[in-house]
Amino acid sequence: HLTYTSLFPLAKIIVVQDPFWLKGTSRKSNQNKQALEIISSYFNQNNTEQTLIVTTRELVKTNPIVKLFSQNAHIIECEALSKSELRKWLTDKLSSKGLKADGEAINLMLNSGQDMYYLDNLLEKFALGEIENINKVHLEAELDMISQINIFRLTDALFSKNTSLAMKALHQLIEQGETIHLFVFENGRAYYL
Repeated sequence: HLTYTSLFPLAKIIVVQDPFWLKGTSRKSNQNKQALEIISSYFNQNNTEQTLIVTTRELVKTNPIVKLFSQNAHIIECEALSKSELRKWLTDKLSSKGLKADGEAINLMLNSGQDMYYLDNLLEKFALGEIENINKVHLEAELDMISQINIFRLTDALFSKNTSLAMKALHQLIEQGETIHLFVFENGRAYYL
């Protein structure tokens, strides 16, 4: 999409959300080099009718692609809202959509780990469904909790030799009720947890 130019140039916006090549550590170094070449080439072209927006959950300033962006583009760092700011935003959204929620429901939404876009869409869904008073029962059926962890986060932490993250992931799996009879394979060796 970056290198494609139309015969009739129209204003175009390209949005890339949380790409792997902006992460701190990646096992895809060849693909990272390729992405660096593509973006470097993009910045060397005249793209006046095109806007590129790239989002990432963490800004790793040592990443060569981030350095390239800092030299050729405008980087906007967005700080996460505090709990009290998020609570105010949530109550404002509820009232703007004509909804009410009890304290337990608001706390569930605040502690779900979901972003504001997800929560706004969830509230819109309740508004369209004409559910005016949101409670815990409504949320249990609809709200996805991010706090749950899967086995892949544990294996990623093990392979990156991050013992503190691996132990944290293991304990979260146990708290979630997972049975921990896992085999992890690396370089022909089997490890049993």
